Amino acid sequence: MLFDGADLSSARNNRPDGIWESDPSAQPPGETRLLSGTADKEPAWAPDGRRFAVVRITTSPSADISERTFAVVLYDRQNLDNPRMLLFADHGRAIGSLSWSPNGSYLVYTLERFDGRTDIWWLDVATGATGPVTTDGNALEASWRPEGQQNRVHLPLTIR
Repeated sequence: MLFDGADLSSARNNRPDGIWESDPSAQPPGETRLLSGTADKEPAWAPDGRRFAVVRITTSPSADISERTFAVVLYDRQNLDNPRMLLFADHGRAIGSLSWSPNGSYLVYTLERFDGRTDIWWLDVATGATGPVTTDGNALEASWRPEGQQNRVHLPLTIR
């Protein structure tokens, strides 16, 4: 299991900020901090169990949080010191809800547009190519569902 320490109320449980790995099946259950700091959020394991992607909040010369740019960064569990930036998201305000395709070739993510509405986008992990899946601004998140040998995105219904 992979989680963002800030998501679990770090101040309350004295857990330092960062990305943590937990093995609830171990006795006693163990936790290991993989990454420290607060820039990387929303970790998602790749199907291979070795890589994981995070949403990174990049720095900005402005103190205004709305002017910060987000990125998607790929880590290899066997070489955490050498992450690879997959996407620098200058085409929207914020990224969230990363979800891997079953074969590990693609991610889908939500992109908050500059008007505050949200769409779902795809990202090719090998090339960094990206594009919209939805364009109506009403999508909240997506997840992959395997269907035979094909990979398809399952888009949940949205209430308008």
